[in-house]
Amino acid sequence: MENSFDSFIERIEITMGKVPLTHKMKFIKEIETQLEELKLSHPELSENDLLVKLGEPELLALKYIKTHRLSHLNSKGTGLFKWLITGILIFFSSIILFTVIAGVALYNMTPILEESSNNTKLFGGLITLPNTGQWYIGGHSLNSDDETLNFKGSMGVNKDKIQAFNIVFSNMDLKLEPSKSQTLSWDCEISQDLEAHFSDLKITEKGEQLNLNLADFQGSECKIKIPDQLNLIIRGVNGKINIKELRANLDVKINNGLVKFNPHKSEKYVYQLKVDNGQIDTFKSQYDEKAYKIKIYVNNGQIE
Repeated sequence: MENSFDSFIERIEITMGKVPLTHKMKFIKEIETQLEELKLSHPELSENDLLVKLGEPELLALKYIKTHRLSHLNSKGTGLFKWLITGILIFFSSIILFTVIAGVALYNMTPILEESSNNTKLFGGLITLPNTGQWYIGGHSLNSDDETLNFKGSMGVNKDKIQAFNIVFSNMDLKLEPSKSQTLSWDCEISQDLEAHFSDLKITEKGEQLNLNLADFQGSECKIKIPDQLNLIIRGVNGKINIKELRANLDVKINNGLVKFNPHKSEKYVYQLKVDNGQIDTFKSQYDEKAYKIKIYVNNGQIE
C-alpha cells in the first residue's frame, strides 16, 4: 500500500490518541509546512517520496508528545518520574552519539549490547532489559513489581478485509506467536497506576488495518497470537520484541532494544535488516514470489 498524505495524517492521529485537539492541529500544521518546504527544495520527488523523507508518522507523533510533555492519559504520581527518565535517556543518548564518533577504541571498551541468560544490556547497562520484564533506564525502573491489570481478549480476522495490524508503543516487552486459526488474541499486563484509564485501551479498526496504541502504557508486557497473512507494522521507542514463526510480512522500527526473529521452517523470507549502532545476526534471504518481506530497523541494539 503506497503512502499518501491522508493516510500519513491518519497514522499520526491514531498515535496521538486523546491528545488535545489544539495540539493535534498544531502538529499537523507543522507537518504540512515541512512537506511544502520539501516540495520546494526537492521538486523532482513525488509526494510519497517526500513523506518518506519526513519520517515514520508514529515516531514523529511520539516525539512531539514527549517534547511537549503531552499524554492522553494522566497517570497518578508517575508523570514527573517518567519525564525525568525521558530526560535522562535523551541526555545519555547524546553521550552515546559522542561515544560512537569518538572511535573504535572507546567502542570496544563499552559494548553496545551485551546479552546474558538474565538480561540484555545496552550501552554498558544504561538500558537494561531483564528477561523477567523489569525495565531500567539509567538505573531507574520503568515498570515496577506492583500489581498489574490484564488487558486480554480475542477477535476473528477476515483476511479479505483486514490486511495489517499496527502496534505503537513507548516501552514494551512484546512476544508474537502464530495463531492456530484466523483469530487474533492478546494478553497484556498493564501497570495498575493506569487503572483509571484502563477502559480507554482497545484495538480499533481503521480501513484495512487494526490498531493497538500502547504509547502511554509504559512498561507493558504483551503476548499476541497472530493469524496467518496478517501483516505486522510495529513502531516503538524502547522495546524487546520476540517474533516466532510469522507467516506474514513484517515492518518493525524501534529506537532502542532487541528484536528476535525466529522464522517458520517451511516458509521463505526476504530480509531487509539494519542496525545503526549494534549487531545483526546472519539471516539468509530466499528470493521467491511467495516469500514474506521482513523489514527490521533498530537505531541502537540488536537483531537476532
